Amino acid sequence: SGRVSKHVMFSSLQTSGTDDLRAFIEEVCLATPELRARLNQHGLLRSYALGLSQKVQKHFPEFVLKCFQMGNNVRGNCRTGCNLRGR
Repeated sequence: SGRVSKHVMFSSLQTSGTDDLRAFIEEVCLATPELRARLNQHGLLRSYALGLSQKVQKHFPEFVLKCFQMGNNVRGNCRTGCNLRGR
């Protein structure tokens, strides 16, 4: 049938080097605008509102407090790298 088994495919990726593995990962896993558009065309693109800012504030209040104490706007772009947004 011309199809390659998953075992053969992954075995060859394991021995072929990092460039081939990187190309494979980018082709099947990287959410490029083109891949997202193709998935959307077929009704396969899923998007979920995770509410990550609220979860970080709930579970790590001391981190949010640290951001405020450092003079960062937690609802904007935090300079400490927490990347909290007011969502």
